[in-house]
Amino acid sequence: MSKADVVVAATNDDNTNIMIAEIASKLFNVSQVITRLYDTEKEVVYQDFNIQIIYPSRLSLCEFEKLTSLNLLEVFK
Repeated sequence: MSKADVVVAATNDDNTNIMIAEIASKLFNVSQVITRLYDTEKEVVYQDFNIQIIYPSRLSLCEFEKLTSLNLLEVFK
């Protein structure tokens, strides 16, 4: 039986991504699980999991910072 080394959960629904990531991490013991979340407050769901999270809003802010030389992440906390 083959096993995935990486699972990426990147649907348009945070709850679906959370479920996919948790199943991959806990049930199938996938060593690297990456998920996309739009709602930063849902990060608490992942506290006990070895899951990497990508936030599109934070990525956008980082790009704007590069272009403007401003620290926008601090401004919008």
